[in-house]
Amino acid sequence: MDKHLFQRQFRSDLTAQSKNTLAGSLWLLLEPVLVLIVYSLVFGFIFTARIAAEDERSFVVYLAVVLWPWFAFSQALQKSLNVLDENMSLLKKMVIDKHALVAARVCSVFALQIIAYSLVLLVLRLSTGELVFSHIWLVALSLLQLFIAALGLSYLLSALGVFIRDIKIAVPMLIMLLFFSAPIIWTMEMIPTAYRHYFYYNPLTHVAISIRDALLLGESSISSGWWWNWLLALLLFWFGWWVFTRLAPWFEEYA
Repeated sequence: MDKHLFQRQFRSDLTAQSKNTLAGSLWLLLEPVLVLIVYSLVFGFIFTARIAAEDERSFVVYLAVVLWPWFAFSQALQKSLNVLDENMSLLKKMVIDKHALVAARVCSVFALQIIAYSLVLLVLRLSTGELVFSHIWLVALSLLQLFIAALGLSYLLSALGVFIRDIKIAVPMLIMLLFFSAPIIWTMEMIPTAYRHYFYYNPLTHVAISIRDALLLGESSISSGWWWNWLLALLLFWFGWWVFTRLAPWFEEYA
């Protein structure tokens, strides 16, 4: 991979979100916070979603600890879809490493969201005292797992999106399906026991449970599904890279 191109594109992507806006870089934190407030109002008060009755933690804290990892994953997929189209004029003029464009986009999204996530965790710890950092390493590994999967999917979807434009329409719907089928804004206890096992087929379920157990309970509960997620993430990365590499020579012709 072209390191110089990656570094230049990474810096450009970091500043792209806040460019020409009054709030500037604050939007990196404001956007997820506003979403957190909306979800907390809608599901925490209007629909009265609650965590387990014996648990005294607030719904806002329960939601916040997994909302930012989800933002990192979902935004990486969405924003990498158009990275080739955005740079197509450059690709048609000169030969550059296309892998670096996608990698820089995914890395910039995760870097910004992890910074915001760290600030949120610190604020919640100081203001509520409900978070436990003794197993923060499990949170870091779960984020790394999401990053590897997101990078592989970004390579795969951005490459296929050049030839099959329907993918750019389908991806937001897929992201929505993953979101609502994982315990991000709801709890596993809300699902009838007979149907609960179906939701474990969503890889994000295991990530959400591991992060919450680490931060809310101070436990390192690593399920078999969490380990399978690592295999899935590595396979997605390998397959996405392979497909991207095979299709890269024809991007300019079909754009």
